[in-house]
Amino acid sequence: MGRTSAFLAVLTIALCGVAQGQTPEGPSYLLTLASLANVHVELDLPSAPGSLYMMTAASGDPQNGFAPFVKNLSLQCGGKAVALNRQGAVWKVEGASAAPCHASYDVDLSFATRHWPPGNEQAAFTDGKGMFAVSKALFLESDLAGERRLQIRMSRDWQLQTPWIADAHGVFHFARDDMLRDMIAFGELTADKSDAGVFRVTLVTFGSLRAQQPEVKAVIDKVAARYNGIFPDTEPASFLVVLIPGSQDDGEAYSHGFASTMRAPLRPDEKIVWANTIAHEMFHHWCGQTIRMDTDLEWFKEGFTEYNANLALVRDGEIGPADFSQKAATMIGQYEYFLASGLFKDVTLLTAGQNKGPDRFGVYAAGWVIAFATDQEIRAANGGRKDLSDLMRLLLDETKTTPLTMPVLMQAVESLAGAPARARIEHAITSRDSLRPENYLEAMGLHIDGQTYQDEFYVHPDPAASREQLALRRQWANF
Repeated sequence: MGRTSAFLAVLTIALCGVAQGQTPEGPSYLLTLASLANVHVELDLPSAPGSLYMMTAASGDPQNGFAPFVKNLSLQCGGKAVALNRQGAVWKVEGASAAPCHASYDVDLSFATRHWPPGNEQAAFTDGKGMFAVSKALFLESDLAGERRLQIRMSRDWQLQTPWIADAHGVFHFARDDMLRDMIAFGELTADKSDAGVFRVTLVTFGSLRAQQPEVKAVIDKVAARYNGIFPDTEPASFLVVLIPGSQDDGEAYSHGFASTMRAPLRPDEKIVWANTIAHEMFHHWCGQTIRMDTDLEWFKEGFTEYNANLALVRDGEIGPADFSQKAATMIGQYEYFLASGLFKDVTLLTAGQNKGPDRFGVYAAGWVIAFATDQEIRAANGGRKDLSDLMRLLLDETKTTPLTMPVLMQAVESLAGAPARARIEHAITSRDSLRPENYLEAMGLHIDGQTYQDEFYVHPDPAASREQLALRRQWANF
């Protein structure tokens, strides 16, 4: 599987850390990537912790997470062994008072070689040459205060890819828990970097997808350039994209990147599936990460992300008008079914995010329709001089220090589209009344028809569309 070397290079990177001297010195980690089957961690702590723990969110096991794969864990404080009592993914420290403390453990990466029930994009994957792993599977955190420091060492003939940026001294710096929210890739990797603006993307592919890396890179370059255009004043950021073979396209977003399974080989005529997955997850860097929000805005996070991803691809010619129209029909059909079906009675967009799986029509599809309608309301109010991108930029500015809330969102909509538009959008969000998306489509020479009761709709160009309608459509979606 992996290769070891007598010559180990220490690789260092700093991310979102607090500047030196601003916080007390906290735990220090040394991660040794010796093979694709096992990693070793040494952890120095300035004082005795009350507990050590792992993050279990989105791990597939909300109680234990990856704790069962932690092997040979030991803790010494003041040079004496200290007992640890594990309950779920928390190790209680029994009776330690002396300092400093030192912990060491191994992580068995065997879960990368088998099917992970929620999807390997949420855990790890290896193709025998390289390894992708979520960072929450590698690191034990503690309840100690202070900045976390991390060094990584590995064979000199391997590569390491992370979304983190190196400081001058080669040490990774993190606030508490931040090191648990990303992913890394190491080994013999196929990797490319996109330097289109302040949003810089690194792409890593595994297995049979390695051969198609140039095709994927071309899509990422276009999407990154478009998103950099929407958010020109965003903070510089590195973003890691990891693609692994799977039975279907299914992505998982992290603080500074995403991993996704992709059905290989990737077909050029199916970019509405695989390229859209990439564009969707990349937009989450802003909508869901930089612009943070609670579950009552889950429809905004997913629906506005999907809408922007679809538009990016059709405007750049990565997908054609037929695929884009089918996507619109699908989203509108699911939205109307969500409102009409008794399966979702008493559920609104504001509550759909609380049960995101079963109520996903009220999250993804309904959010897409609200994004579409809001875009058209802004365009109409400003003669096409402003659009949804202006709203996203405004929200990014409004939420630099606080999460996005419904009142802030609605006030931003009103500032760009006017009070009547705000009232229409807000009513659709808080009620189970349809926004009637067909009216917005007809204004651009598009016709939609179908059956609400079975979620079957179709969108087609109106052959009798006027020059004004066609101009609005071209301005909107470039066809």
